[in-house]
Amino acid sequence: MMPFGVQSYQWPSKNWPTAHPQNMGVESREFEQFLNYAFPENLDWSSREGVRTQSLLVIKDGVLIYEKYRTGFGPEKRHHTWSVSKLLANAFMGIAEKQNILSRQSRVVDFVGPRKNPDFQKMTIRDLLYWSSGFGWNESYEGNPLRSSVLEMLYGQQVKDVGDYVAGTPLSHLPGEKESYSSGDTNLLSLTLRKALKSDERYWSFPWKELFDPLGISSAVIERDESGTFLLSSYAHMTPRDLAKIGLLYLNDGVWNKKKILPAGWVYDSTQLSPAFRGRAKGSHSDKPVRGMHLWTNKENLRMNLRRPFPDVPADMFAALGHWGQSMVMVPSERIIVVRMADDRDDSFDMNRFIKLLLQSFSSAHLGASRK
Repeated sequence: MMPFGVQSYQWPSKNWPTAHPQNMGVESREFEQFLNYAFPENLDWSSREGVRTQSLLVIKDGVLIYEKYRTGFGPEKRHHTWSVSKLLANAFMGIAEKQNILSRQSRVVDFVGPRKNPDFQKMTIRDLLYWSSGFGWNESYEGNPLRSSVLEMLYGQQVKDVGDYVAGTPLSHLPGEKESYSSGDTNLLSLTLRKALKSDERYWSFPWKELFDPLGISSAVIERDESGTFLLSSYAHMTPRDLAKIGLLYLNDGVWNKKKILPAGWVYDSTQLSPAFRGRAKGSHSDKPVRGMHLWTNKENLRMNLRRPFPDVPADMFAALGHWGQSMVMVPSERIIVVRMADDRDDSFDMNRFIKLLLQSFSSAHLGASRK
């Protein structure tokens, strides 16, 4: 596996450096198969079925080699990233740790105050980052709206103060004991950062001063709840080109053009399996990626009966994923970033096939020598 930290990129400013795919080792026939999968012909958008790609960017070695938008979208149009925005929570926590504002070992209670359940005092920022808070949280959306914690948080009365709502949610497990995907954990991280910074003005400028401005990201918008807390779980908007800049930062171990944005090792730690992962039942297999630190990974651990979720994709792949097909996939060993914004509604999109087709389109001389 190629290590994080390769710094031979052409760093983008407002625009990305570009190259024709063939000049980056792409074989035309194979690449056409990849594009035909991403943009199927004769798609009936009114049916809400099929692979419904709205925007697609492919970046290799820091160079934008392919870009396409459906009608109504373009390079300057922001997309609603949905849960891809959770990557920002990871980044902001990393920056705050680097600046000694907080650490992964910090107790959440020290920033947001105690709650009724005494076990809340045991919860750390690390627990929240690994989606292992212990809250009895229901992340269902359309399938079970009346019992959905996330819909109540984002669209009900709790949008007045999402962090306070999450902190008051009853615990079903001890913190750190069990992983369970939760937008609530993300927004409690957001409130924790707000309290740690001790100034709303400093908090509201933090994303731009510490991340967006250094990377030359000009399109980013993050919505807030009524109290002023950023809704990092779901409500960041930016162009695919700007989102890809964050992907390049993560491919390069948190360094941007020689400036260290994230702590050393932060990206590596973020892409490891959650310590709360307890394995899968014997004989079971899932094509869903597994959780890292507010990222999704393609890890394999046979001792825990965990086979690589995407078997035809390198094990070092990691991704930020969101509702209805929003995604940014990073493959460090191939120095590839793929940003796909979409309107998938029927779960027919196959990530393994999508990335496999892309990688197959590169000649072997342009792929990592250690690829497995």
